This record gives sequence, C-alpha cells and structure tokens, in this order.
Amino acid sequence: MKTLNKKGFTLIELLAVIVILAVLMLMAAPSVLNIMNNARRNSFATEALSLLKAAQTKYAEQAVTSNASTMTFKDDGSGDNCSSTSPCKLDIEGGSAGLKYTITVSSGASGVVYNWNIHNGTYQATSGGANKAYPNDTDEALGVGDYNSTSQSSQSTTE
Repeated sequence: MKTLNKKGFTLIELLAVIVILAVLMLMAAPSVLNIMNNARRNSFATEALSLLKAAQTKYAEQAVTSNASTMTFKDDGSGDNCSSTSPCKLDIEGGSAGLKYTITVSSGASGVVYNWNIHNGTYQATSGGANKAYPNDTDEALGVGDYNSTSQSSQSTTE
C-alpha cells in the first residue's frame, strides 16, 4: 500500500490564521488612524503658527515705516484683493496652500494683540473673536479644533 505524503496546510489551519490576522488588524487600525489624524492636526497647527509669525513680522516691518496701529491679513481663497495700504496675503516658508485665514494685528494699551481665524476645511484655529496675546505653540493657545463650516460662515459675516 502506498503512503500519502501530506504537504501544506489544511483549509481549517489557513482559515484560523486569516481570522487571527483579521482580529489583529481590527485591534491595530484605530491606533494607526489616531496617529495619522494627530499628525495632520499638528501639521495644521504648525502652519497656523507660521501664519501668525508671518503676520507678526509684517506688522513689525510696517510699524517702522508707517503709523498704522492695525493691519489685517486675509486670504479667503477668492483671489488677491489687497491694496498697497492693506497687504492681505502672507508668505510663509513651504506655502500656505489650502489655508484660508483672517488675521488682525493691532497695537493697544496692553501691547500688540492678535485676532485670528485660520482653517483648511478640516481643522481651524481661532482666537474666538477676541483679541489675544501672541499664542504659544500649544493647540489650546492657538484654539485648534475641528472645522465647523456653520460657525465659520457666521463668524465671517461679523467681520
């Protein structure tokens, strides 16, 4: 009588491996997605802070040559609507593609204050409509959160 050489895996063994791999993927997927979302949020916060730094620099440059106490920088995506007395677009290293912003820098009794609203359609950074001191590098100080288009449209009508 001939003996059969069994080589390979049975169907049950293959299915068991596939089930184990699927369970591991289900456990790992939320962590991976969370890491990716945090990276996107941090990237946005860095770009928003770069815009505020650019506004601070531009304001300081203009304060030396003129007596303007308030400057507004704006890019709403509708094109360049700047004038020589009111520059609106800010140049930042790496560009600000996809960012829409309104940043007002003004000088008052308490020093230089900022009012900002920056968004990219996913996240937004806002001072909440109030004048604030220059923010530090934290998300809370920048007011970074998820973008809400309804609050954005109501805020833009009050500007």
